Order: sequence, then C-alpha cells, then structure tokens
Amino acid sequence: MSLETTDASAIEAEARARRAKTVSDIWEEVQREQAAFNRIIKWLVGLLIVAAAIAAAAAAASYFEFRDMQQAHRASIENARVLAKIDSGEAARERNRMTILLLDIRETAAASRAQADLVRRVARAIASDERDRLLPMAMAVARDHATGLRVNASTSQLIAAVIDEADAGRLEVPAIELDFLKAVKLDWNAPTGEAASSFSAIAERADGDLKAYANSALSRLYHANADSDNLGGDPACDRSIARADTAVALGLDAIGPLLWKGECLRKQGRSQEAYVAFKAAYDWYRANQTEADETLPIDFIRRVHHGVGTTLVALAAAGEVGAVENALSVSEALEEAEQRLQVAAALRVRRGEGTIGEVYTSENLGFVYLQRENWPMAIAHTKYVDDVVPLAWNLTVRHIAAKTIYQSIRQRGDAETGGLSRDQALTIACDAQAVLSAMKYEYFDEDELRRLLPARYDDDVDRLIARPKAEFERRKDEARSQAIGVVAAAPTTFVYDADEDICL
Repeated sequence: MSLETTDASAIEAEARARRAKTVSDIWEEVQREQAAFNRIIKWLVGLLIVAAAIAAAAAAASYFEFRDMQQAHRASIENARVLAKIDSGEAARERNRMTILLLDIRETAAASRAQADLVRRVARAIASDERDRLLPMAMAVARDHATGLRVNASTSQLIAAVIDEADAGRLEVPAIELDFLKAVKLDWNAPTGEAASSFSAIAERADGDLKAYANSALSRLYHANADSDNLGGDPACDRSIARADTAVALGLDAIGPLLWKGECLRKQGRSQEAYVAFKAAYDWYRANQTEADETLPIDFIRRVHHGVGTTLVALAAAGEVGAVENALSVSEALEEAEQRLQVAAALRVRRGEGTIGEVYTSENLGFVYLQRENWPMAIAHTKYVDDVVPLAWNLTVRHIAAKTIYQSIRQRGDAETGGLSRDQALTIACDAQAVLSAMKYEYFDEDELRRLLPARYDDDVDRLIARPKAEFERRKDEARSQAIGVVAAAPTTFVYDADEDICL
C-alpha cells in the first residue's frame, strides 16, 4: 500500500470520527435542551395548577361570601317584611281604638239627642209645680243605668234636677231612693269606682227591687274597673260575679248582670259557668228582642253573641260540651258557636267598626274550622283576617293548619290540602311563625288561647310564644330591677324541642 493511500485512509477515518463525535454532541445537546424544556413545561403546568387552585379557592370563597351576603339580604328583607307587618298591625289597633272611642262618644251623643225633649219636660214640670212627676222618671233612668243602659247628658239632667229639688226641700224623695240617685249621678260623673261605697251602703240597707238594682250596679262597676289586661286575675271580677249572683237571686230580670258575670267567668277559665251565664243573657235577649234592639247599645248585644260563641268553642276544645245543661254534641256546639260569632261580627260592622272591628270577632271562627279539621277553610279564613290585620290568635290557627297540611303531604297522610303543595304549606306555616315571633306576648292572651285550642296543640303554642314570652319576662325583670336599683337578672330562657319546629 502506498503512502498516499495510507494518508487518505487516515484522513477519512479521522473525518468519520469527527462527524460521529459531532452528531453525538448534538444529540446530547438536544437531549439536554429537551430536558430543560420539559422542566420548564412542568414548572409551567405546576404554576397553572397552582393558579387554577388559587382561582378556584378565590371563586369558592367569593361564592360562599356571596351566598352569605345573599342569605343576609334575604333575611333582612324578611325581617323588614315582618316588622312592616307588625307596624301595620299596631296602626290598625290604634285606628280601632280611636274608632271605638269615637263610636262611644257618638252613641252617647245620639242617645242624649234622642232624649233632648226630656230636659224641656223637666223644666216645664218644675215651672208648673209638677215635680212629683219627675221622681218615677228619674228612678226608671237610674234603674236602667244599674242594669247597663247608662245615663247620658239628658237623663243625667233629670236625675240632677230631682236631687236638687229634694235637697232644696221642694220634692219629697225617700232617703234610700235619693241615695240611689246620688250614687248613679256619681257613677256617671266619675266612672272610676268612686260610687262603689254608695252602692254598697244601699245594697245593705235597701229592701225589695232597689237592693237588687244596687247589686247590679256594683256588678257593672266592678267589671268596668277591673284590669282589662288581667280580667280573670283581678279580684274586682270576683266581686262583680258575687254581686251579679245576688242581683239575680233577688229576682232582677235584666241582661246586664248576666253579661258581666259571663265575661269575668270566661276570663277566669270557668267556661261551663260562663256559658250558663251567657246563655241566660242570650235567652233574655231573645225573649225581649224588640225592646232590647231599641234600647240596648249594639255593642252590648254583640258581646252576648260573642260570649256564647267563644265559650262554646272552649267547651268543645276541652270536650266538656256534654256537661252543660241540655248537653250538646261537639258538632252542635261548633255549629252554634259559628252562628253566634258570625252575628257578633256582623253587629260590629253594623255599629260602624268597619272591617278591622269585624275581624277582631271573626278571627275566632278559625278555632271552629280548626276543631272541625277543615284545614282548607282554616287557611282561607285566616288569610282573609291576616290581610286586614295581623292577630296573634289568627296566625296561631294559620300556622297550625298549614303545618298539618305540610306534614300530611310529607307523610302521605289524608288531610285535605285545599290544593296547596308541600312547599306552599311550609311557606305559610313559617311566615305565620315569623310574624308571631316578633309580636308582643301581651297580644297572645295565652291562657284564653290555650282554652280555645284542644290540648294536642299545646306544644305548638309553646313554640310560637317562646320568643315573645322570653322578651316579656326580660322586660319585666328589667323594669323590676330598675325600680329597686339592682342589676337585672339574666332573662328567662324558654326551651322547646327544636326537632318539632319545621321552620328551623
């Protein structure tokens, strides 16, 4: 082999080796760059994952924050709605109080105008020296006052004229009758119980019918001056009942003592005795209806119908309608109660109290429908009342009826739903409960409310009055503590089984 050939072969081998080395280096470099690229991609993916996680966390936090804000907003709207409803109820109550006050003034003025001629007759009798004619007229007016038909501006002038003539020695009046006239005049001028001692003295001294009328006047006076917010717990009611019993036992044939006795007995929870008194008053009214409609105030008659109706509802709720005279079945008692309450409500409208006055009586019909377990009628009736004014008793019935429908649908029961869905029934029940929880405890009149409901609803009443009652006790403790100058004790907490509250 020649030298040239050898050199060429060496150069070629060296070139191949150089090429192989260059490819290897390039491949290694490519691999290094690929690895670096992969690391960058992994970092980028990791960063993207972290960013996505942060974004997701921020989104979740924003969602929960928004949800809390949304729930708080809904709660504030609901609270505002409830408070607006409570405020509307307060305004309606105030309007009703003003309406009744104006009606009392108007009715008194109307009675005075109707008897305006009496003033002229008194003047003529005195001028013509015919004073003896005035005494029987004055005594008739005074007896009417004692049984509930109170004197007015005209009739009081008749009584005052007889007293003046007797005191001046120009008219001979028996001492006991003169004292009776003076007691009636005092009762008219100062209707705060100041005449009680005068009537009591007459009741002890008088004989015959005047003794009965004095006791009747005392029954009216004690009833009128009893604490209207605690009628059943006021000792004045016991005295009113005792005087009414005495008047009736002495043979007084009048509606007044029976009515006052019935109202006090009802507030004391003595439903059977109250029904007997109201029924006797109602029977008297039916026997003397023509005269009563012409002379008695409409509200007087309304209270008789109302008393019969509510005591029958209470007796039916307690299962005691069979214990009264001429025993009734529950269905008969509820039918009679419904009729009497409808008449009482209509009389309020006729008197001029309007729709607000009417529902103050017709709300009691809800207890009738509840005891009949006519849930759709209870829902419809309570809605009618609630659209006028929110009332504690009405909303209690509404809650119970809606809750019963809700539970029946959920448990596949057979209660009539009136076309309500489960969600609709739940909404009605919880809306009623929300308003009730914001009401004053005084509006519930708890003792009588429980009497008008069967005992199986006691737990519902406990739940519905829990918050108002706790707030009432807190205010009482605070007022008591301020009065004696000590720190108020912790408020009473009323605990109930939350598992039974469908609105939690």
